Amino acid sequence: MLIQTKKIAPQHIPAIKLLLDQQFGKDYLSEEALLIFTQQPHFGLVALDGVEVIGVSLVKIGKTTTLVQELLSERNWFRDYFGRNKTIALRKHLAVNSNYQGKGIGKRLVTDGIKQLRPMVDYIISIVWKESAEHSLGKLLQKVGATPVKTSPNYWEEDSLIKQYDCPICGQPPCGCSTMIYSIDCSK
Repeated sequence: MLIQTKKIAPQHIPAIKLLLDQQFGKDYLSEEALLIFTQQPHFGLVALDGVEVIGVSLVKIGKTTTLVQELLSERNWFRDYFGRNKTIALRKHLAVNSNYQGKGIGKRLVTDGIKQLRPMVDYIISIVWKESAEHSLGKLLQKVGATPVKTSPNYWEEDSLIKQYDCPICGQPPCGCSTMIYSIDCSK
């Protein structure tokens, strides 16, 4: 199996949408919302098996003040913790096709992304489902230098009610899932 990681291109969007629908719930993100990850300053990587998209990592890049709205229920904490003028890479999503899980695809997306992001930002932040934080993704992030900095209960509750997306764990809104927020200080 020869897996490549590449920056996201517009032709990857339909396959990414399908993968995210399966992993995070139908219509969690629209194709239009995914297109921003093909444009500067944002960043996205796909893992490809030939031409098939088998994994994706989506990262928004900006100043603390511009990304604060992305932190849903943790806006005040985010602003206080990271300061007002830091450049942040906020990993929004990491998903791997279920047929490829456990084969190092997620690790490759994370490590390749960190290598590319580290010289561009002050911090790399990852928001992780608490359930997966206690298993593979949380352990992977810690192995690559991330530190857990915050647990947030019911993180997506308000967002799920506003956008009316179904959580793959909770079902119909409201989502009661909690998150762990991890941080890598790129100055170290």
